[in-house]
Amino acid sequence: MERTTRQSPIDICSQNICYSPQHCKPSEIHIAYSKGDCSELVTNDHGWTVKVKEGCQTTLRAEHLPSEYRLAQFHAHWSRDGSRGSEHLLDGKALSGEMHFVFWNTRYGTFDEALRHGDGLAVLGVFLQEGAANAAYQPLLDVFRQIVDDNVRPCQELHGREIKSSYL
Repeated sequence: MERTTRQSPIDICSQNICYSPQHCKPSEIHIAYSKGDCSELVTNDHGWTVKVKEGCQTTLRAEHLPSEYRLAQFHAHWSRDGSRGSEHLLDGKALSGEMHFVFWNTRYGTFDEALRHGDGLAVLGVFLQEGAANAAYQPLLDVFRQIVDDNVRPCQELHGREIKSSYL
């Protein structure tokens, strides 16, 4: 696959964020989850991914998106000790982890076709910060920590892309 300038990771500098609460406020982001769409948890040497079944009906709509997007998969980034697991940085600092929910623009008919267009994907990123232990999650965390020691890549420039945020 050809190397592109629209790839991760990036350092999100809060001074450069386009504060857009009218577009990015949680009440304007609509996710319609269809129970049973998640079909498979895949682990490998650098993380894990939850795949969805063919015909997935889970969708994302938001005022600032050009059309409806359908869930393709979601995955996480983390580190063994919880100190710097996020793929992206926030003001030069990594957080404990980060989840990405990857949606494709239904206007293009298929995920593969959507990949060919600048508005083909919408990725909802969620930073995770390690906090107090919760025993209910421990078995899952034990498995995830065995998968990878580090999940870190060097940051890239934004190349004119804009980060929109619902908070400052």
